Amino acid sequence: MSKREITVEKFKSKFADVVRHTRLEVVDIVIALEKMDPTKNLQYVPWLAKQLINEQFKFEDTLRVKTILEHFETLKPRLAKRDINQFSFYELDETIEQVLNPKIGIKEAKKQEGTFPVVADSDVLYNGPFGQLAIPKTAQASKELGLGTKWCTTEPGAFKQYNRDGPLYIWRDRSGDKFQFHITTKTPSKVRLVDAQDRYIKAPEAKQFKEHPVIGQIIKEQDKIYRQYLVDEKKSQEERYLAQEERNKAQRQIQREHDRIHDLHKFILDEYGINVKHIKKAKTYPGGLAGFCKDVLDEKWDKIKPQMALGPRSSLEFAILVIKGRWIEQEPLIAKHAVSWTMYSREILGTNNMTKEGRTARDKMRREVLKTVGLKLTAKMKKLPQW
Repeated sequence: MSKREITVEKFKSKFADVVRHTRLEVVDIVIALEKMDPTKNLQYVPWLAKQLINEQFKFEDTLRVKTILEHFETLKPRLAKRDINQFSFYELDETIEQVLNPKIGIKEAKKQEGTFPVVADSDVLYNGPFGQLAIPKTAQASKELGLGTKWCTTEPGAFKQYNRDGPLYIWRDRSGDKFQFHITTKTPSKVRLVDAQDRYIKAPEAKQFKEHPVIGQIIKEQDKIYRQYLVDEKKSQEERYLAQEERNKAQRQIQREHDRIHDLHKFILDEYGINVKHIKKAKTYPGGLAGFCKDVLDEKWDKIKPQMALGPRSSLEFAILVIKGRWIEQEPLIAKHAVSWTMYSREILGTNNMTKEGRTARDKMRREVLKTVGLKLTAKMKKLPQW
């Protein structure tokens, strides 16, 4: 007998209610269950039959049932229970949902099956299939959570200094790998993770952590806070500082504002590659420079496109970073600027500026572009860097 025939024989008497409601033959019911099973050997069909008999799902739930089983196949190594027969369909659905969309918080963590034992004097925010996220409340807890690492926070003095400025977060991956990050409560900052060797996690690995189902929630939320901090307008003017404080205090506040603007520009450069210093007449943009920066962070490309079109360097950056291809109407303006055209021809037009043939092709295309607006290459314009 085939596997299908065995299943039909095993469940045909138990499918009486299903047959009556669906008006299907038993063999057709089994075929429908086979379509819900994502495994090659159809190992979940008997379990599906039991769940259908117990009214755990309906036939119209085919896509949903198959999706949950596909997730179970992928996530099974992370689950405490790996035998599907230990679940009802409702329990499996809830378990998969908790893994895919984990909830962070002390109350939620208490309901979870712990991957690691809880260290005394630590607030556990998550302790499930992905690992454990904890905040040490004492130097001893920080030392225990940091065992096997090179973190200075395993020492009482360093822990107290960090803890005074905000909570330390310690993430232990299911594999046992440890990572740490610190969030300040006074001045918002970007989350920077360090590994067990106390080395900063850099891109692209840092971006992978941003998409992590557990600590990614904290990183994204802190990014929002930091972005808002960077784009917030000054709440008071220099005169107010001078009137309310001594001159030296006012100057420090002004310096902090300069630092904020500098960090905002650097943040945009790091995130998108756009150099705000290349933006011409940014003060004429709605909301001024701060308005322009906020629209970049919100990726309102259609809105900032006219501003980017005012200069050759900004036009070049928009073509490379946003359009990712030719910006034909801006090519004459880009061609007027030696460095911009060199980069544009290399990155967009594909010229090899390291060779004589490539530079010849670059210059020929430049002459043709300038000719469309009635311009010729001048001696000054011909002085191009040999890239």
